[in-house]
Amino acid sequence: MLNTTKINLSKHVLKRYEPEINNGTYFFYNAENQKFYTANYQIGSIIDSLDGNFSIEEISDIIHQNNIHLNKADLESFLNDLFNELYLEGFVVELD
Repeated sequence: MLNTTKINLSKHVLKRYEPEINNGTYFFYNAENQKFYTANYQIGSIIDSLDGNFSIEEISDIIHQNNIHLNKADLESFLNDLFNELYLEGFVVELD
């Protein structure tokens, strides 16, 4: 997955947010392959906001602007790993 490619949640993914579980937990279910993905509030919010308007690089820039104490290279590496995992499991798709 390229850092500059726009990404979106798959149309097969159902999502649910439970604020009472562990101070906020997101549950994602891929109806196509019947896989689940669970995320804490911070990571789930990022995944939930994927609407095809941003690339990994742009998401990293937005997060870094609001959290300048984070190492940009580490943040981008983390996001790459996260979205590659979600891509391989069918939760996100690349857009042209």
